[in-house]
Amino acid sequence: KKGAKHVTVRYRFITSEVPGGYFGTKYNDYFSVSIRSQSGGGFVSEANSMNGLGLGAFDANGATQWRETSLPVNKEGDTIQVDVTVANVADDLLDSQVVVDLVKEPKLAITALSLRDIDNSNLSYLSAAAHTYFGGNTRVHGTITVEGAEDDALQSLELEVIQNGGVVARGNLAAGVTGTLIRDFGQAEKVEVTAPQLLFEIPSAQAAQVNGAQDGTVSLRVRAKSKNGEEATKEFGAVQILVRYTAAGRYGGRDEGVGGDDWVKPSVKPIVEHFGVTVGDISNMNGGAFAPHQTHRTGNDVDGWFAGYNNRDAATAATIIGHLNDATYGSNITTVYVTYQQVNGNAFWTAIKDVVLNDGRNARDVIRPLGGHGTHFHWIVTP
Repeated sequence: KKGAKHVTVRYRFITSEVPGGYFGTKYNDYFSVSIRSQSGGGFVSEANSMNGLGLGAFDANGATQWRETSLPVNKEGDTIQVDVTVANVADDLLDSQVVVDLVKEPKLAITALSLRDIDNSNLSYLSAAAHTYFGGNTRVHGTITVEGAEDDALQSLELEVIQNGGVVARGNLAAGVTGTLIRDFGQAEKVEVTAPQLLFEIPSAQAAQVNGAQDGTVSLRVRAKSKNGEEATKEFGAVQILVRYTAAGRYGGRDEGVGGDDWVKPSVKPIVEHFGVTVGDISNMNGGAFAPHQTHRTGNDVDGWFAGYNNRDAATAATIIGHLNDATYGSNITTVYVTYQQVNGNAFWTAIKDVVLNDGRNARDVIRPLGGHGTHFHWIVTP
């Protein structure tokens, strides 16, 4: 109706496959919910499956928690179309369904959300482990706009970290933006932070609740509550998990100013630990750009050192070839950067140029010359 700014649809997915014992099988029923504004032209949707949501998303009866999807609408009046699709996969024996509880016209809505890394790049990774950097907080930067009624006030904003369908960690609104956001909506009927800055902080004890045993993603969602009792959420999307490399044997400082230099993919961590080399930079908090490096953005790049490396001679080459021929993880080291010259008389080059590794790779194709690596080597690790 006229005057409404947003429409929110509340729904849940229910499948008999879960209590039937078929989670994780080919009977992977799925659903989609889409909302379309016929006048404003906006469109939002969610689509997922039983296995995609994760077993933790369902109760004992096979029902998810209530989920909400919101859409801005034309304030002059609009028609909203809601489409629901459910597919029973591989059988018709155990039904699945989507239950729509209500379609409402709330005043409170998060109308814009951007989550960023500290270098102002789009957030793609999340450091999810116990640590002491930034006072024991994983920092998330960004911008946000929350709209509400003129006579209402924003009471709280919280970042939710969702894994396997459930909230496993929460981030607090940063002190520096609290005064800007936690206040009356007023005549503008909105509060906002439009310049990227520190927005949320996830306490270390909360971040440690994320299961980082394997590579994977978590989903991020922001929840707003108003003084008048309304709630609104907005999904940001999935980010990859980084965990902390904690083994002994490090060199250099820990780059506290960028949230540490020891953030690594879960699958990369045991590979690096296996070789027992002295480790320097991996990735900084939440990945992304890490000056002065051109790489080290994804938790796959590792700087290392061992006694005698700086000579970059035949003995150094033999040690590196030994790493690459390791029966357990050698093939997972896909590139080694070393400073050397591919010229006759260079002892390192002579020692590697004709070597074929145990897995059939040519050593010279893996051990690549690159300046700036005279006192440490650089691994690219691909699990």
